[in-house]
Amino acid sequence: MNGISLFALGCLLFVSTSMPIKYDYGLHWFLLGYQSRGQALKTAMAQGNGGQCLLLFPEYDLLIVTQAGYYNRFPEMMTLPHKLARKYILPAVGIRDADLVRSR
Repeated sequence: MNGISLFALGCLLFVSTSMPIKYDYGLHWFLLGYQSRGQALKTAMAQGNGGQCLLLFPEYDLLIVTQAGYYNRFPEMMTLPHKLARKYILPAVGIRDADLVRSR
């Protein structure tokens, strides 16, 4: 963000490393599989109740932060951050036709 790092590289590598007991989860971060035009995008996500979410795309130096008030409302609280990312944010930074396809 304007030349200021929000995550130390060591921290980023640590939270985005798969846990031995669950391959799509790393230290309270979900390791997701976004895809854009056939190319996999490494993605990590931390999510709280209500739609609060951090979506991290390290290859693009991109962190998406959402806040919402959908407390205990499924599936809205889980899907809203991804809908916003796919429809508005990712296209704005040149990532076209992105979709969440799977957990890594």
